[in-house]
Amino acid sequence: MGQLAAMWIFLIGITLSNIITLTFGQNQCEAGGFQHSNNICYHYDATQLEWESAETACNSYSNGQLAVVDSADIAGFIDTTVSPTGDYWIGLTKPNNNDEWITGDAVTWASWGSAQPDSGAGACVRSTDSMQSNWETAGCSELHPFVCEQEGTGGSCGTDWDTYGSSCYLLSGWKSLSSRSWADAQTYCESQGSHLAVVTTSLENTELAVWE
Repeated sequence: MGQLAAMWIFLIGITLSNIITLTFGQNQCEAGGFQHSNNICYHYDATQLEWESAETACNSYSNGQLAVVDSADIAGFIDTTVSPTGDYWIGLTKPNNNDEWITGDAVTWASWGSAQPDSGAGACVRSTDSMQSNWETAGCSELHPFVCEQEGTGGSCGTDWDTYGSSCYLLSGWKSLSSRSWADAQTYCESQGSHLAVVTTSLENTELAVWE
């Protein structure tokens, strides 16, 4: 908590003292996507659909499909950055009670909730808790929001954007704003096709401090 608080203070300090906002760019994803360091873009869709219809909707993205959440790192990224709720379909099914990612890859990591998986509940899998990313089996005809994934397009950051890792960052003035609340900063970032910086490591925090 102390480290996170320090990062939050750091971001506030940049905003108030220099009248600039720090944004975390996602220009390598289609609109609305958030790029993870694995170069995969994740999209949350609040439309409540059956599992198969959700997969069809994900196919509308270039090389898109329901999300393969195969690590605690990816689960945490989706729950803290991509999805505003813990309720969403993922690309996992249990045909004949066998775990199977939509890609056909073996399941090497899972985050089942208590008394799960329940073979009698259904053959499709959804996340149910954004705090712990607990999964449960559900009937495939149930209606839920969903998270899609697609491979990032790669390429370089835009003009005036700085690169760190696989992400793009922008330090830009916003003196024209009448108020400078967190919400105003986020709105400004969204107007740039981005969002406020997600600082997840001390190394990242140190790098951004140098840019100040």
